[in-house]
Amino acid sequence: MERNNIIEKQRNIIIAHPRPNFAEGLKKHFEAEGVNVLGVYVVLEHLLETLHSMKNETTIKLDGLVINSSIAKRGEDKRLEYLADAIERIREDFSETSIIFLSDEMPGHPLLAELVSMGIYNIFAKSTEQKNTLDIKLLVRCIDTPLLYSDAVKYRNYNREIPWRKFVNGAQAITVNVTNQGNPKENNTPKISDQKNNQDEKKNNSIKHNVIDIDPFELEAFDIVPPQPTPTRVVERLVGKASIAVTGVTRRTGCTHLAISLATYLSRKKYEVASIECSDYPVYKYFTMEKPSRINGGFNREADFYPKSEGNLIQSIMSSHYQFIVLDLGQVANDSSSAHMELGRASSVFITMGPSEWDFHYLVHTLDMYHSLGLGHNWNVVVNYADIDTFRQIENAFTRSERDKLRIRFFRNPIQSDPFKLHPEQELFFEDSLSTIIPRREKRRFRLFY
Repeated sequence: MERNNIIEKQRNIIIAHPRPNFAEGLKKHFEAEGVNVLGVYVVLEHLLETLHSMKNETTIKLDGLVINSSIAKRGEDKRLEYLADAIERIREDFSETSIIFLSDEMPGHPLLAELVSMGIYNIFAKSTEQKNTLDIKLLVRCIDTPLLYSDAVKYRNYNREIPWRKFVNGAQAITVNVTNQGNPKENNTPKISDQKNNQDEKKNNSIKHNVIDIDPFELEAFDIVPPQPTPTRVVERLVGKASIAVTGVTRRTGCTHLAISLATYLSRKKYEVASIECSDYPVYKYFTMEKPSRINGGFNREADFYPKSEGNLIQSIMSSHYQFIVLDLGQVANDSSSAHMELGRASSVFITMGPSEWDFHYLVHTLDMYHSLGLGHNWNVVVNYADIDTFRQIENAFTRSERDKLRIRFFRNPIQSDPFKLHPEQELFFEDSLSTIIPRREKRRFRLFY
């Protein structure tokens, strides 16, 4: 299958870890799994210089960066805020590269919350309660299929007694200074094949960086289960970034309509929101532009809306200041690997359908397809254009045990011709369905649409 072929292709990674012995042991484990390690770096500045020279490199793609939180340490100064700025810059320059973060900081540190706010979910933090081991096969999988937001959401809660800047709107920009030596008339940009030699020459005698045989390796191949952090008070303003995917069982089931309403609802809750059109039948281009969006290529109507375009728009927006990204995926086909990846990454998924009998059969087919692809999720099935009796028939076609097993919930979306105008029942529906990623300000008991 295509999914397996993607996983089996050779990938290129860089390892950044301040302990040479551990880094070389990690390199050998990756190479044993068929992963090509382009270089090992023990100093953050050397890593940044190399990545700067690689930014316009087209011959080799950087698929993954494995980086340790102590890479920026200088003496007793951990320089963690500087590290966060550096990772933000790396994510901007290498938006398609999976970042795997090995943290020496415990869960509850604000650095981890800031990483989640950048959309980095491959976080493995140390624990005082268990032996700290890593599963190398899990790290390899994270290169192609990053962990989900639900795996990293625990790191959003952090200890406010740890000194840290306010980071809701993102990190600060950094500048990489590269000093070229030799003939100024020549192109001194290092090639991929020369990176490791250049790296060693720059270090001179300050740091020895030779291949070290480790038997046994310091790294053990066992599953790592990131521990649950100590519960802390949830802040009113969401810290982090969450993507919400909206897809339809077939065309013309109200997928775009719902995506617009979701983005409008979240914007009125005072969150920074972007809605990106990913459907094969784009319509955002027909909307009247009120004012430009914060990133070129879109427009603003309470939330920022981005019509479908070519390029790395999703990656650019995911690394920006937005707290919520609403993806209008349209109907997802069996062979749409990019859409499947976004569904797997999403914090919440909404599936739209109509009230007809054939829509129900499309729903069953869609759920079977997602299950066969391993896309486990809590599905919010939204039935549009249905009266209450029809809605109950569709919901009752699945027994309660089946709904629990499949992890699906049904909602009836009230008819509202203008997606920018929210029906009161819609607001209750959004509040309930998004309760897992948005803290409620007060708890209310109600039964939707009955």
